[in-house]
Amino acid sequence: MFLLLASLCTTAQAASLSPLAEREFNAVALRAESQVRHEMNQPLQVQFHRDQGFRWRGEGARSAAIVSLLVMPEGQPAHCVLAVEREGRLQTLDALATDAQQPWSCDGEPALTLADVDGDGAPDLLVLYPYRAPSNDTFQLPLVLRHRQDKGDFELEAERTRWLREGHRLPATLVQMKQALKAYPRPK
Repeated sequence: MFLLLASLCTTAQAASLSPLAEREFNAVALRAESQVRHEMNQPLQVQFHRDQGFRWRGEGARSAAIVSLLVMPEGQPAHCVLAVEREGRLQTLDALATDAQQPWSCDGEPALTLADVDGDGAPDLLVLYPYRAPSNDTFQLPLVLRHRQDKGDFELEAERTRWLREGHRLPATLVQMKQALKAYPRPK
C-alpha cells in the first residue's frame, strides 16, 4: 500500500514523487544500509520499507531517489531512517532528528508528501513516521525536510520539525501536518 499523497502546492508544480522501480530501490537501499552500518558501527538489523521508495523529480532535470529503512540496533529501540540519493551522493536522516535521545521506537512505514512550507517555491518533503513510546502509546512523528534549490538536496528543517512535535501540534495525518505548518510563525 502506498502511503504517498501526491498533492502539490501551486508554487511547487514542477515537483513530483513516483514509485521507484524494484531494481533501483534495491540499489539505493543497499547503499543506505551500508552507510548506516558504517555510521553506527554496532550490531544491528536493517529492514527496508519496500513500499516507500520514490523518485523525486524537481525543477529542470533534478531528481533524487528516496527510500525508508527500519534500523534496529541491538538492545535499543528501532529507528526509522530516510535515505535520499542524488547524483551519487547519499544522505541518511534519522526520523528522530531533534529527539534523538527519546526512547521511542519506529513502528512502521512512513507517509510522504510534497509541499512548499517555507514559501520559497521549492517543494519541501513532509514525512510522518509511526512511532511507539515506552508506555506503548503510538503517535505519528513528523519530519520536515527543506529542499535546497542552491544545492539540489534536502536538509532537516529542525525548527519546523521541533515546532510540530510539541504535544498539542503533533499531527496524525499529512493533511493535519500541512495545516499545522500554515500556522508556523514567520520571521518578522
